[in-house]
Amino acid sequence: MSKKAAVLSVMLIALGGLLGFNLGSARVALAKGQSSSQGSGQVQPELPAPPAEWVLSTAVESTTASVTKAAGGAGVQHVIDCVSGSVFSTSSSGAGNEFTLLLEDHPSTGGTTFLSQWALPITYGEYGHGSVNLCGLNIVGSVNGSEQLTFDGGSTLIWESVTMIGHDAT
Repeated sequence: MSKKAAVLSVMLIALGGLLGFNLGSARVALAKGQSSSQGSGQVQPELPAPPAEWVLSTAVESTTASVTKAAGGAGVQHVIDCVSGSVFSTSSSGAGNEFTLLLEDHPSTGGTTFLSQWALPITYGEYGHGSVNLCGLNIVGSVNGSEQLTFDGGSTLIWESVTMIGHDAT
């Protein structure tokens, strides 16, 4: 092999190596699960306990459905996580009416604050119904206040149900 051929071969190999390195060196992100602490000698930090949840629920016929979370004491605020309300007409006479589901805050100082409200129309036809089911709300009530989930009124031959789920914060 001549000297020129040897130099040319070395240059081609070097050039090929550089091109291969540059073309194949794009950054790659790989998702890697955390290794288990078992056997590794590492102690995982303890997670704080989740807040204790409370659930209030009722179902009534021909009257107003309502649940109330009483005041929790000095410095306690109720946090509403989920609400659910349903109305169901047990005859065609209730069809076409609209009911409003109200989430109310009753501060210890008195009065009422409407935190949220949802309209539930009852569909036309015999045995019409309307409902709302919401979670992930994170609605915070007043300090040492009570929270109430209620419909704006009841009616004969109407079945109503309400559920309120939340936790307390200090």
